[in-house]
Parts: sequence; C-alpha cells; structure tokens
Amino acid sequence: MLRAVRPRAAERGAGRRYWADCVVAAELQTCKPADVPTSRDEVRDYFAAVRPRLCSSEHAERGMHYLLRTTGGKGRSKVWAGSRLMANATIATLPKWMRRLGGFDQPAALDRAIVLPTRAAVRAATSPRARLAVLRAYAPSTARILYQHLNRPTPVQPRTITPSEARELYGQTARRQAEAIVS
Repeated sequence: MLRAVRPRAAERGAGRRYWADCVVAAELQTCKPADVPTSRDEVRDYFAAVRPRLCSSEHAERGMHYLLRTTGGKGRSKVWAGSRLMANATIATLPKWMRRLGGFDQPAALDRAIVLPTRAAVRAATSPRARLAVLRAYAPSTARILYQHLNRPTPVQPRTITPSEARELYGQTARRQAEAIVS
C-alpha cells in the first residue's frame, strides 16, 4: 500500500520510523530483528534472494484469496464489502511476479485507477474520528481498542519498549497472565 499511496515515503522523515516499527512488529511475530528489511532496497534484495525458492499450493492460494476478498456470510456483509474495496489497492502494491504466483493479478489499468481513490481514502482516514467511524462499521472490536488507545491517559514513560525489553522486564509471568486472560 505504501508504494501506491505515498511513493518513496518510506525513505523520508517519518519513513525511518516506519521501517523501525516493521522490525518491532516482526519481532512480535518471532522473527529475528536482524533478518527484517529496514529499507525499500533491502526488501527488494530479500525477494530477489528468496524468489527462486518460492512456491505456492492450492491451499496457500485459497488462503491468499480469502485474505484479499473475504467471503460473506451471516453478519459479515460489511467485512465482505470492505475487503472488496481494499483488495484492488492491496494488489496494486505487489510486484507482477508475486501476483502471478498467488493467482490474483489484475489489469494495469485497474492498478492506475485505484491510486487516486486510495490516496483520498488514506488522507481521510488520518483523522482519528474518521478511523473510528470506519472501524465501527467494519470491525467493531478493533474500534473499541482504538477508542481506548485514543482516550488513554499520558503514559508515565512515553516510550514504546521492544519485545526483547518486555521479555526482560516481565518474563514468562506476563505471558502466563495474558494466556489466562485469553483462555
């Protein structure tokens, strides 16, 4: 999405923060921070290195298609509609070879046509109020979390700790507490 909406933004100003946040997000998913690309060029290098080994399966393709265009069903019509709106914009950001591998390519004319509406939607969604309105319609539980985030008190220490720091500080105790809440 970044490429279609804000070309080269990831290499300027706040873009450095974007790449640093990518490393933290990947670490939360158990990736080694040193393995995570920290620039557009490193992403290209990564795909150039792994592309010859990439393969797909019918099962993987069904999963990719489901994530791009979620199926409807009882109480899911808004999610279905939202996924239809986002799929074309998402696909437009992917390289052609990746689209072919996943079996979800789309015409170049659609790629070009989706850029301006996507930019407008992203601009409109920069307002926290607009984000909440969209989330309330499409993802109410996520909207509740965003609402809590937006209305939180000022933190005692206004800094985000890394997953490694959190493990050092809280260890397995926090994990067990979190698992107890979920189960």
